[in-house]
Parts: sequence; structure tokens; C-alpha cells
Amino acid sequence: SDQSAHPATTASAVPKNATTSNQPSLKLQPQPIAGMSG
Repeated sequence: SDQSAHPATTASAVPKNATTSNQPSLKLQPQPIAGMSG
């Protein structure tokens, strides 16, 4: 169930950042999330 929540949070942050046109933030957020999941 944890894995299911991770993708949901990542996908939610991706579109929001993309709309804000904040590419650097997009990469900064996925990195910590991936580390926690790993």
C-alpha cells in the first residue's frame, strides 16, 4: 500500500510543478521521494 501512495504523491507534484514551469523543483522533489521509497 505504501508503494501505491508514493506514485500518487509524485504524480500530484509533477503536474503542479509543470504548470508552474519549475523544472528544477521537479527534479529536487522526485529525488528525495525516490530515496525514501528505496
